[in-house]
Amino acid sequence: LFSQANVLSEQMRQIESVFFGELAGVDQAMTEFFDAVHIANASPGSLPDRQIALNQANTLADRFNSVHARLDQQFATVRSLLEANLSRVNELAVGVADLNARINSLQFQGESGAANSLLDQRDVLLQEMSQYFGVSVVEEETGGQVNVFVGKGQPVVLGARPSVLALDESGQVTLRTDISTTAD
Repeated sequence: LFSQANVLSEQMRQIESVFFGELAGVDQAMTEFFDAVHIANASPGSLPDRQIALNQANTLADRFNSVHARLDQQFATVRSLLEANLSRVNELAVGVADLNARINSLQFQGESGAANSLLDQRDVLLQEMSQYFGVSVVEEETGGQVNVFVGKGQPVVLGARPSVLALDESGQVTLRTDISTTAD
């Protein structure tokens, strides 16, 4: 949770600097624009005052365009980071599913002691996965397999079947459980 809050705090700090930064923020430009409009309204016949208001309007429009470009850049950076993290989580899910299948096989062969190192390996993968998402792990009653859920109960691993996490066009994380391959 701390890691998630830390990442969110950093992203919010960057967004705040886009809107309220001294050089590129819109707050100062908006103040200067409205001040110029107020002065131009007070003396409507003054061409210099009207020109200043128009110049301030152009400056404000430039600032909004700059903010838009910076937000687009930040969105692309965050999306790239999310895609990389989701790729790693997907690798971890495949690894957990593979270990589940191997542990299950050893359990049914009566070699439960031989599965101990595999259990340790799976725990390491689950620990790393929990660094990306809040995960819930539910152990099956037989076979030594675990099911892994994220969010509000979406399955990332069901026994020997991993799911695939991806980003949709809007940047929302989606979960696809209908993948055709299973871990052996």
